[in-house]
Amino acid sequence: MTVLWLLLFLIGGAFTVDVKIVQLGDSYSSGVGAVATRHEYDTVIPECWRSLHGRGGQYAEHLLVANNNNYNVTYVNGACSGAKSHDLLNANLVSQKWGLCPLQRKRNTAEVFYNRTRFKLKCNKYAVPQINYVDPATDLVLLTIGGNDALFSRLLSTCILGISIREARKCLEILEEARTTQVNYTETIKEALVEIWYKMGESGKIVVFQYPHLIQNYSRIWNDPRSGISIDGPQLVREFTEEGNHAYLVAAKELNTAMGVEFLTIYDKTMDIFAGHEPDPRKHSRNDDRWISEFERPIGSVYHPNQRGHSEWGAAVALQCVFGVNLF
Repeated sequence: MTVLWLLLFLIGGAFTVDVKIVQLGDSYSSGVGAVATRHEYDTVIPECWRSLHGRGGQYAEHLLVANNNNYNVTYVNGACSGAKSHDLLNANLVSQKWGLCPLQRKRNTAEVFYNRTRFKLKCNKYAVPQINYVDPATDLVLLTIGGNDALFSRLLSTCILGISIREARKCLEILEEARTTQVNYTETIKEALVEIWYKMGESGKIVVFQYPHLIQNYSRIWNDPRSGISIDGPQLVREFTEEGNHAYLVAAKELNTAMGVEFLTIYDKTMDIFAGHEPDPRKHSRNDDRWISEFERPIGSVYHPNQRGHSEWGAAVALQCVFGVNLF
């Protein structure tokens, strides 16, 4: 299988134990923002924006060099930018283009497959279900998931970047829609996590990372005297992010109780790590010490951790070692 992988070894060291880490999830896991240019991302499925320098890869490297930790680390990145909860167990349509699909010998691999639309005018490209990257040898699965289910890009464009009262109204509508669908996609995530754990085996552990705040704790008020609407877009997004992060804690408690074993951990320090390093939402203001990109290149990394953000996040996660996985 051709997968994005990293086999790390310590020159001159004597390893005592192997550990396999699989990264799943969305753009906050695939590594968006971790490198400076678009061509530095993995080319097997470029639409997924996978990088070995994201939080997961940084964490694996820190495990390697940690004092007294003789780990032989294999790191596999199966995350994909834009992924939703459904894509953990199902194929993910990553592109659709006019014209012919690739030649048969290049068409279907262990990571990607193609098919034609009904009238054969377009070629669909799919990333395989992310669970395919997990096997019984997997010790630890890391992921962020749910942000795209929660309408991340629409919330970003209207509640944070929006500049008109029309977008302020849309912000309230999108927040209501996201809250309405939260129950459904939370259940989808829970079902997927259980299936992933079953495939790993009972000794495996899953770590779901909470999301950082996208902006600093400042206000930006929009008022509409005609309708009486007055909203604080940045604060609404911060509140919604906290609600979503709390939902993971509740879900983990329910799943661990149901399974009778603590197989699921919620990494709840993400917001603390990025605190003070988020973009400044105030007009004409800019946080020069931000670890989350605004409009830097590559443009697809907007409001994702930048290189410093991934590095600091990975280093902080490494303090948890292997999250209690029994490797012996």
